[in-house]
Amino acid sequence: MFSIPSPENDTRQNIKLDFPSNSIKTFLDLVVCLPQYQILYIKGIKGLRTLRSLIALLEFALCPDFIVMAVEGIFDLEAAKDPMELLVIAGENKDVVGAQYALALMNSHCSIDRPFKEIVELDDALERTFSRLPQKWQLELLTAITSSSYCFLSKHGRGSSGLDWEFVSKIFNPL
Repeated sequence: MFSIPSPENDTRQNIKLDFPSNSIKTFLDLVVCLPQYQILYIKGIKGLRTLRSLIALLEFALCPDFIVMAVEGIFDLEAAKDPMELLVIAGENKDVVGAQYALALMNSHCSIDRPFKEIVELDDALERTFSRLPQKWQLELLTAITSSSYCFLSKHGRGSSGLDWEFVSKIFNPL
């Protein structure tokens, strides 16, 4: 019935974005989402890598600050759950501030007053994380850890001995 003729000189070209496809998909979903549901949608986004690249894409697209801040808030919550992955991402991006933030978050995850099984799992996770860091970062982290000492950390009114990761974060500087 009705047809639209195709342009004779189709000079359209794809727009190349230097962002992962899952971040672009999430961005597009967020943009078409009704404003009253955007915060609910943002709360459902998972994965530090997706959130990190989504923040960069939102800033690139000059999105409203409240959306960027909401995604950053979810990123912080996810980072607190998995500071070791945040450390690896920071290493891949040579983000020293992000690495220091991740190391400071380790105090809550690396306490040795846990059951033995959890300590063994934590040790394995630390070893895997360490091996995924750039070589220069591995050396600097090892230096920072050995410069630190085990100390008595107060945790909810009780003591816990362990490495002071916050101190490690302050002296860690691989650049």
